Amino acid sequence: MLLEQSRLQLEDRVFRSFGILANSRMIESKEATQRLSNVRLGIDLGLIKGLSGNILNELMILTQPGFLQQYAKEELTPDQRDERRATLIRERLKLEKQM
Repeated sequence: MLLEQSRLQLEDRVFRSFGILANSRMIESKEATQRLSNVRLGIDLGLIKGLSGNILNELMILTQPGFLQQYAKEELTPDQRDERRATLIRERLKLEKQM
């Protein structure tokens, strides 16, 4: 029903979110979660092909501040976390698209 009534707006939201995730250099946790959710919706509705929903589930967890901090094995500032989050998302999406 959502696709039938608002297809263009939905596609714009999904593909805009994918573009931001695939290209951003810094992204806050809240925005990353929202953008990943939008892309997941796009996958579930068949708008995005060649990308597994599993990667998005993984990224939802790995991009949380605590996981980023644990991965770094050092204290990170919020800006450092935002940068590492964006890098992690970009690299994983790029790798997933190549498979």
